[in-house]
Amino acid sequence: MATITLGNIKFNWKGTYNAGTAYAIDDVVSYNGSSYIAKTATTGNLPTVTANWDLMSQAGTNGTNGTNGDTFGLANKEIAFKTNAGALDGIPIGTAGQALKVNSGATGYEFGSAGTSELLGSGESSNVTSLAINNSVLSSAYEEFVIYTFISKASGGGGGQKEMFVSTDNGSSTMNVDRLYHFAQLYPAGGTGHGVSSAGVNADRIHLNVGSATGDYHNGKITILRPSFASAGERNRNTLLSEAVSSQNPGSSVNVENLTAYACIHDGNGNRMSNIDYVRFEMNGAGFDMKWAVYGRKW
Repeated sequence: MATITLGNIKFNWKGTYNAGTAYAIDDVVSYNGSSYIAKTATTGNLPTVTANWDLMSQAGTNGTNGTNGDTFGLANKEIAFKTNAGALDGIPIGTAGQALKVNSGATGYEFGSAGTSELLGSGESSNVTSLAINNSVLSSAYEEFVIYTFISKASGGGGGQKEMFVSTDNGSSTMNVDRLYHFAQLYPAGGTGHGVSSAGVNADRIHLNVGSATGDYHNGKITILRPSFASAGERNRNTLLSEAVSSQNPGSSVNVENLTAYACIHDGNGNRMSNIDYVRFEMNGAGFDMKWAVYGRKW
């Protein structure tokens, strides 16, 4: 009758193979990533010697460089992707609030705006007669801009009329527009006034308020919408919406004025299909203080 050793009725894990160790039947060792089981008593015979050992489990294939497969130097916090050419590449992490998206050429990935408004520029000027925001801020990468303004009449004559000019060639010339605006005024003791003007057809400027004296100020929001159409011939591609609330005669008998203006580049203008990339603010010959900020939106 065969003799059964109770200690050998299970596999005996012996760890990494050692040439000086005497192994018994059913001893299991690791060697070069694989596991082997002894089928004879053996000393000094490598686990690859099939007369003494059977392969129990085989090691998998290592990465390309024998460690973790990182053959292109992936930096910390980078995301790996395969390029159109089949090579591996890495994308550095973006900044807070950005999202991973396809780049403009549809050839890879990049971090960028997650769809919320992005501050493109801001500034502050004192007692100027003209202030321009050019294509370094109103860049071609955005389909919509929102310009926030705080304007106060600082000095000089003129009617105090705050006005805006627009251009599609970065200020080399200004475009005529078709415009419509409505204003409402609230006077002390509950008096009111209002008016609507559509007389500005093919006009060279957009009114931002009705009038002001030195010290009057207003807060404004101007939206420039310039969607990109696939074909030419679309009418009134560039649309502008201006909303302003003004305080007149601050500190005494305050009048509050609200003006909403709508405008688009005149249909007869040859540049109507080009993007607005420049705006200029003026106050009809007077000086003004102004703070502004521009936000861009992508669709």
